[in-house]
Amino acid sequence: MPAGYSLLGIGTETNRPLVQPAGRAALFALKLTAVSVPIDGVYTLSTAFSSIGAMTKSTRDLAIMTAMI
Repeated sequence: MPAGYSLLGIGTETNRPLVQPAGRAALFALKLTAVSVPIDGVYTLSTAFSSIGAMTKSTRDLAIMTAMI
């Protein structure tokens, strides 16, 4: 993603795998609350703490992506 090959990325987060890389690559990230989005079929370490989120290059793309999740 930092190299510009993708417009957006979706991932799960338990211990900063979305927020930390986004900060290092000057991207925008949004970690949703653990129970706000069903994550059936997604590998998680803990159902109480793991959540899904998105990384994008702009706030507009992040808003669109969040609406789709």
